[in-house]
Amino acid sequence: MNFPDTITVLRPTETDAYGNEGVNFDNADEHTEKCFEVVQGTLLLLPPSADVRKGDRYRLGDDTFAGDPALIRSPSASKLWQIPISRLED
Repeated sequence: MNFPDTITVLRPTETDAYGNEGVNFDNADEHTEKCFEVVQGTLLLLPPSADVRKGDRYRLGDDTFAGDPALIRSPSASKLWQIPISRLED
């Protein structure tokens, strides 16, 4: 499958004011991944090798989105990540 688009994955690195891990995006780690934006602002597909986790956020252009990745598998292998996304308000 061709992955013509690029996203920036934002991964939280610090705790919030209450000590909860994985929710403070003030100094988030950032890395890029190839993807295919199937439905603009609604659904992403990524290769099975993509470094995505539950709790990550995704930057497309100037907008930030949240969504939980689900690994799609065949009986013999991992095929791709599917991430239904929703835009976060500023």
